[in-house]
Amino acid sequence: MSGRPLRLIPNDWVKSWEAQPEKVREMCAQGVVPLEHELKNIGEDDDAKRIGLLTAINSLAGQAVGGIHSVESAAKIIDDMMAEAVSMLRNNAAMVVSKL
Repeated sequence: MSGRPLRLIPNDWVKSWEAQPEKVREMCAQGVVPLEHELKNIGEDDDAKRIGLLTAINSLAGQAVGGIHSVESAAKIIDDMMAEAVSMLRNNAAMVVSKL
């Protein structure tokens, strides 16, 4: 995408560039950013490529993306967090001993 190491959720456009590492190196050596080159040279009627590029831009992922194993609703995440908090508070309260 940029010629620099990035974490991306792969789509067809990303995979097509990953299959051409020599071309990426050559472009970067010339100071050309692959994504920018593609955006400037896209045909007006090439909707598939345009969608692939926009999807690639929206698929930037940080280092934590490797820790995601499922997609859950916000309600389930909050319910799980609350259940864990209640459990921890109960367990910690059981450790409190009065010296009175």
